[in-house]
Amino acid sequence: MKLILHVGTEKTGSTYFQEFCYINRDLLMKEGILYPQTLTYKGSWHRYAPFIALREKDLEMISMLNMRNHDKEYIKNHAAKVIEAFIEEVKYYRNICQYCIISSEHLHSRMTEEAAKNLKHILHDIFEDITVYMHLRPQIDLITSFASTAAMCGTVINKEWFLRFDENTNYTNYFRLYKIYADVFGKSNVRVIPYKLIPNFTKFIFTEMGVDRQIERNARDVGGKLNSYLDYRVIAYLNYINSTKKIKEGDILGIQIAAQRLNNMIKKKERVNVGYKDAIIIQNRFKKVNLELVNTLESTQNSLDIRDLDPNYEKYKEKENISLVGSVDTLAELLTIVSSSQDKLL
Repeated sequence: MKLILHVGTEKTGSTYFQEFCYINRDLLMKEGILYPQTLTYKGSWHRYAPFIALREKDLEMISMLNMRNHDKEYIKNHAAKVIEAFIEEVKYYRNICQYCIISSEHLHSRMTEEAAKNLKHILHDIFEDITVYMHLRPQIDLITSFASTAAMCGTVINKEWFLRFDENTNYTNYFRLYKIYADVFGKSNVRVIPYKLIPNFTKFIFTEMGVDRQIERNARDVGGKLNSYLDYRVIAYLNYINSTKKIKEGDILGIQIAAQRLNNMIKKKERVNVGYKDAIIIQNRFKKVNLELVNTLESTQNSLDIRDLDPNYEKYKEKENISLVGSVDTLAELLTIVSSSQDKLL
C-alpha cells in the first residue's frame, strides 16, 4: 500500500480536503483508497496523526487534541493505543486498498526532525511507498489567512502580530519544513505543490491517482468553503475579548460559535488587510529561504519557480484595516450590522 502523507500547509484548503475524504470514505474505499478512521477524533481531519511522531518533550502538543486528562502517562498510553489501532486498520485493508491518505496540518506547524524520524520509523514498516505532499502559498497570504484562526484561539491580532513572522519562524519557513521531510524521507519522496498554480489540492491528488472522474461523478458534496476567513470587524470583537485575558477554557467554544454567527451576519466580508507597504515588507523577509527552496528543488522531480511564492499584491492595495481591529468604532460598526440583521429576521 502506498501512503499519501498530506502535511498541509495550513490555510491551503486542507479542511475541505479532509472533510471531502471523510464524508466520501466509502466511495474512496471502492476506488482502493483508505482514509483511516483511527486517526480522526470528533471531526474529519487526522487529529491523532501527530501521535505517530510523538516525542517525550512534545506531550504539550496534546492540548490541541482537547483531551481533558493531561497526565503524561495517560497521554503516552493513549497514543500507543491509537498507533496500534491505526496499524491494525492499515493491515486489515492492505489487500483491498492501493493507497492510504493521512492528512494533518499539525505535521506542518509542529514538525521537527526528530518527530519526522519517529513518523518514518512507524510508517516505513507498514507502507511500501511514502510520498509527502507540501502545499505552499505565499507567506503573507498564509499569515493573513491564519489571523482568523489565531483570533479564534485567543490571540490578539494587530500589526505587531503580523510583523512577528520572519524566516526564523518555523511556521513560515518552507525551506526548513522541506529539509526536515527530505532529509528523513528522501528528496524524491517529497512533492512541493504551489498553491498559486494549483489551489485545489483535492482535485489534484485524485487526478494524480487516476480516479478523478470516478470521484467527481459519485462524490458527496462537502457544501462550499470550510474554515473561511473572519471579517476584520469580527476579529475586532475577538480582540476585545482576548485582550481581557479573563477567558476560561470552557468559554472558548462558545466564543468561537458566537464569532462565527457574527461573521455569517456580514454579507460583504472584508478580510483583515495589513496594507500594501507592510505586505511587501513581510513577504520580502522570506525571499532568501524561498530561493533556497527553489534552488534545492532544481535537482529533484519538483518544479517550483520563485514567482510561485510571490503574492498578488494588488489585493493588499485595497482598504488597509489592520489599524481598525482595535478600534471602538469598529465594534460599533459591527453592532450596527448585527442590529440590522436582527431587525430583518424579526
